[in-house]
Amino acid sequence: MNAFDFLDGHGTVRAVIDNEIGHVAATLDSNPTGPLTINVLGKNASNNAAVEGLPNLICTTRKIDLTLRFNFIPEIYWRALLRVAYLAVFSQSGYAYAFSHGGGQVRVVLNGGVVPMGLIVEAHFSEEPAVPFFVLPIGTEAVLVFFKLQSLKTRWIAAMLPGPDGCSWTELASAFAEPNHLRMVIAFGQTQAIAARFAHEPFERLRNAKITNVAQHMA
Repeated sequence: MNAFDFLDGHGTVRAVIDNEIGHVAATLDSNPTGPLTINVLGKNASNNAAVEGLPNLICTTRKIDLTLRFNFIPEIYWRALLRVAYLAVFSQSGYAYAFSHGGGQVRVVLNGGVVPMGLIVEAHFSEEPAVPFFVLPIGTEAVLVFFKLQSLKTRWIAAMLPGPDGCSWTELASAFAEPNHLRMVIAFGQTQAIAARFAHEPFERLRNAKITNVAQHMA
């Protein structure tokens, strides 16, 4: 989750800046209201000559293509979220779901099968739900699972899983084809209703992230 925190303006990641002289080791501090700060690591971490050449590289008249490597493997991340969603359904429906056709579909993925794409989005609520997760059955063919991820920032994830009767992964993913257009109102008992909107999952923003405001600091 460090990568997602960084994109949302929280946290630090490591980076390497290469120029024609050598490499410069650095950390990047993200700030939701100010520029991204590049903290250059001197001494044995960087090529000293390359560090001295940085002022000519980082200035207001130059453009830098900076590639960050988060050591992030999407399939592992997606499978972990699907596992959380599966356990949430299991906590409510027990072995009736685990031994169902749909539960078997999910277990194939969790046990190393191909991870279907398009089943996970980010959820935003009009007010914070009072529970850490909840499950909404969609007939007997699908279940929509909401759960909270806590790191430096709280995020809500929505995952679409097959219901007890099972459903093709392609059909399930089609529900999230345009998440930004989705809206729904979720009732909690008879007294509370929360509006929910959706957005692409954090990984999509990670893949397409652009950094436009940079400040340099020598450490």
